Amino acid sequence: MKKRMLLLPVLLAGMTAGAAGLYVAVDTGDDGAAGTKVSPWRNISTAIKRARPGDTIFVLPAGRPIVQSVSFRGVFGTPEKPIVFDGMNNIFLGVKPLHSGEWTPVSPGLFKRTRKDGINMINRYFMVVDGKRQRMGRFNKFPKGQAPWKSPEELKPGEWTIIDTDPQNRGQHLFDQYVRLDDKATAADLVRWSEPFRCDGGVQFSGKNGCITIRNVIAKHFWNDGFNIHHDARQITFENIAAVECGDDGISGHEGVELIIRNYVGIGNSTGICHALVNATHENAYIEGTLGRDLYLPKDGGMQSFKNVCVNGDSRGGISIVPSNGKARFDRLVCINREPKADFLFHPKNDAEVTFSDCRISGYKNVPKLPGLSADCAVPEKEMAEFKAKLFALFGGQLEKALEK
Repeated sequence: MKKRMLLLPVLLAGMTAGAAGLYVAVDTGDDGAAGTKVSPWRNISTAIKRARPGDTIFVLPAGRPIVQSVSFRGVFGTPEKPIVFDGMNNIFLGVKPLHSGEWTPVSPGLFKRTRKDGINMINRYFMVVDGKRQRMGRFNKFPKGQAPWKSPEELKPGEWTIIDTDPQNRGQHLFDQYVRLDDKATAADLVRWSEPFRCDGGVQFSGKNGCITIRNVIAKHFWNDGFNIHHDARQITFENIAAVECGDDGISGHEGVELIIRNYVGIGNSTGICHALVNATHENAYIEGTLGRDLYLPKDGGMQSFKNVCVNGDSRGGISIVPSNGKARFDRLVCINREPKADFLFHPKNDAEVTFSDCRISGYKNVPKLPGLSADCAVPEKEMAEFKAKLFALFGGQLEKALEK
């Protein structure tokens, strides 16, 4: 019997030799400079505005996480000469320290503030305490698995809660937020806490964009997605990207955008991959520690293909494939759910077409009996570990740093 191949070798995507580049140094650059390697600009937005078809933007290694998102709007390369954004394996961070002046002491160690926002903010919100994300048992995309909000009196040091003052959630409204430190703490100690700033993703697309390649980027602790693509974005390619502990999806495309995603790692996000009505090709993806759903193909599925996808998870919501249109194909999908044996929800509707080839699923309930899809088979632990190691190696040790607490 011929042995099945678990996963194909990882495709290594490097920088184009001899390419003329635009350079950014976020700490030492000057926007009045020439934008060369020896005289770089300071702001990423400056490089994006000045980029022309065929240009490559290099963000020089900062030696620390870069606290900002990267935004594209109205940026166009050509099919022959795409604009390339090379993050050079920098970690882009989506949180900032709390502002002590916003918080009022309630009792020893307990602080409160009132702010106005929408329900989406609450669903995706988290805090970071001494470098460690604290979600209080809550996450997006699978509300049935969420922990209830604690009362302020129940909080232990290092915990937080939200009291929604408008249970009907009518658009933007007020809610109260509490954080608990130790009893001797003052408001000045809140600088040890961070929270996400509002943006759609570590790398985000809006409006019209075309023929852009994003590579070598690690997005960590963003309120919404690691990588978020909206509106009329065509021929967008992602190579060697990672999303770490973001509030919603690791990567998410919408509204008919066209995506190619090669060598993607998603660790600890609410959802590993979730697209709605997109044309997306995925090759080589490793997903681990997802909180809500490992893979989510909602009703607006679009045209998607997945090749060499490995899920090493313990999500509550499992895998959800419920498109009502389009086509999806899975080749060499290997998934294990170690706890709590969540569902493999498979309910394509209308004329949606989903096919599988050499896909192996373990630890999920209700896996359908379909050609190319095997349930409760032996988990190829060694091959999974080797695949993970190959993808991690693309980030030059920076992904391990992003996972440090």
